[in-house]
Formats: sequence, C-alpha cells, structure tokens
Amino acid sequence: MSSLPVYSVRHSSALISEYFDDEVLVANLLEGLYYSLRFTATDVWKALDSGATMHQIESLIHQQYYTEGVDVPASLNNFIQQLQTHQLIVETATAPGAFILPPATPKKPFVEPDLTVHDDMQDLLALDPIHDVDGEEGWPVRK
Repeated sequence: MSSLPVYSVRHSSALISEYFDDEVLVANLLEGLYYSLRFTATDVWKALDSGATMHQIESLIHQQYYTEGVDVPASLNNFIQQLQTHQLIVETATAPGAFILPPATPKKPFVEPDLTVHDDMQDLLALDPIHDVDGEEGWPVRK
C-alpha cells in the first residue's frame, strides 16, 4: 500500500488567512490575489492547517458530509491541485501536527471543495504601505 502525500498550509509573511463561520479568506500579498474557500473547502483548509493527513481529511469529509455517490478522493485531489497551483500549500515529509477528528455533528450536504480566485484588488494588495508612507501623495503609494 502506497502512502498518500502529506500537505500543510504554506506559512509566510506574504500569505495571510482569516477564518469566518463557513469561509476562509486567504490573501497572497506578493501576487495581489485573494482566495475564498467555502463550505467543504473550509473544512479541508482547517484540517490541513491543523496537520491532518489525507486519510484524516477523507475521514473528516465522510463524517461531516453526506458523501454517498461522491468520489471523495478525486474531489480532494482536485482541490489539493488547485491549492498547489496557487502555492497555498506545500508537500511535507511528515504530518506537521497532531490533528484530532472533531466530534461528529449532523451531516451537511457535500459541496465540491473549490478555490475561488479573486484578482479585483490586485493593484491594492500589491502596494507596499509599510515603506511608502512619506510624501505629499499620501498612503499607500504605488511603486
């Protein structure tokens, strides 16, 4: 039996995330992009951020969602590919933390995990407000 790869959320000063009820917003300040993860994607992101393995994430999805007729591994692989393409996660040699499967809750409808990319604030996010606060032009100042 081959082991599944292990992933973790990429932590850097240019990549920030904020949790809301059923959504995670992630901003890449270098690229000027921000991402929205909702519903199932939020649970996968939180699990990755907590050090879960792919087996644990699959168990979490089956526990939290109605998955009859759903190819959970394929759904997770597609989502993981999206996260990797945007360099939001990294593959690691070992699980980075001790993820504990949360207590069972009433199951929710399964929603295909998806990464929504937003570039409508790209110009604003790419500004460097820390270093460009001097001058009459105000703040922030475009380089």
